[in-house]
Amino acid sequence: MQLDGHPVALLVYLMPEIDDKVAVLLKVCPTGNNIHLPLNLQLVVLNESGEVFDQAEARSMDNCIQLQFTYEAGDSFCVKVALGDISHTEEFIS
Repeated sequence: MQLDGHPVALLVYLMPEIDDKVAVLLKVCPTGNNIHLPLNLQLVVLNESGEVFDQAEARSMDNCIQLQFTYEAGDSFCVKVALGDISHTEEFIS
């Protein structure tokens, strides 16, 4: 995806666990010729109600930001990657 001229990739890893739970690892990394993420790029997880569940923000010289959490199978969540006023949101349902 491109955010304000910065190409980045959202990587999503889903790992089934016991008791109908799913472990999730989210990573945002630069792509193309960039080796660092743009300063203040945000990775935000929203719960089913649209409320912020967790978030991370790129600092100077970060080459990746990530979040890890567990949720119930069958639930949904949204992942938003934002830079300033530009954002991209994806919904995940298992």
